[in-house]
Amino acid sequence: MQLRRLVFLNLITILFIGCKSHEKAIGEAPIILDNFNFETNIKDIYPDRYKVDGDSVYAFPSSYVKESTTAIDTLYEEYWSSDKTPKGLNYKQLIYTKEDTIAIFENFPFANLNIVTTLDHKKIMMISSFLEEISKTKTDDFVSKLNQKYGKAERVSQNYNEYEVYTWNLKDRTIKYSVLLNERKDPRHFDKTTGVEILNAYFFIIKKEYENVFVDKMDEGALNYCK
Repeated sequence: MQLRRLVFLNLITILFIGCKSHEKAIGEAPIILDNFNFETNIKDIYPDRYKVDGDSVYAFPSSYVKESTTAIDTLYEEYWSSDKTPKGLNYKQLIYTKEDTIAIFENFPFANLNIVTTLDHKKIMMISSFLEEISKTKTDDFVSKLNQKYGKAERVSQNYNEYEVYTWNLKDRTIKYSVLLNERKDPRHFDKTTGVEILNAYFFIIKKEYENVFVDKMDEGALNYCK
């Protein structure tokens, strides 16, 4: 099963990696994040035909559940502040299954995808994903693969070693991978059958010109780990 999935991911990447002018709608084909074109029209990824609740909720196809759901929320700097400032619109995936492949980066599958645009929906600023229950071996392999392609990452421990952030600075974008650590070796973070250590992680691709908007500026949800 794993081999067949790897072959599928390789074929999908080969077919779509060179196509920068247009992305298929989310749920219809995996979004290829390698060399993602930030000039992509957000309506190509979230077309009106999938709207289910006014202008703010989309329900799109899933191979494993009836439908997956994305909602648009306003993203604020200092979310809990009384004078918070809106910084963008977050197309946040709320319902998904770990078996789905919504996006692919370096042949690595992502089961969910969040995209932040400017307040007028016209420019994509950042892409992110939450990796739920990923083995330490897989996360180490992912970092190793990115180090080979983009050079050795800047690695920084955060919040008293609660998590560590890997950063690759490219010419036009910044890639960040934040891994929540299991320093206390909590047994709940180990597979009961195999004994393999299981972690959670966050993945970000930020358009360079918006780096100062997000990095170490947000205190809401996943973006709190974008340091």
